[in-house]
Amino acid sequence: SVEIMDYVIRSSNHYTNPDYKTGYGIPDFELAFTMLEKEKARRFAEKVLNGGNIAVYPNPFANRAQIAIKPVNSGEFSIMLYDITGKLCYSSTEVLVGGEPGIVSIQRPGLARGVYILKVQNGQEKYVQKVLVH
Repeated sequence: SVEIMDYVIRSSNHYTNPDYKTGYGIPDFELAFTMLEKEKARRFAEKVLNGGNIAVYPNPFANRAQIAIKPVNSGEFSIMLYDITGKLCYSSTEVLVGGEPGIVSIQRPGLARGVYILKVQNGQEKYVQKVLVH
């Protein structure tokens, strides 16, 4: 597709300064793939967020969920999943860029069915989302 070719060209070693002999130069297909995957994740996050700052997909989930988040500020965020009694069931940290949508995957097989509370926070921001496990 045109989009894939665009990322292949952008990954080339002379992309910012093409010449008449080598054009854009030698493409770095691994870099092109990484750039394309990041763009796909960004688009997915924008779609799922639908104007909000946090969304969980799928919700309910069984073993794996994706958290789409668009923080106001950049920084390290704690991601915590609590059961209904307040017991911490999952914890991780992620570095997120302010104003940019991002995707964080959580894998937690073996969670009991029920309602959980997802908290994503740093010193300045806090997002809370109810999550169902089936």
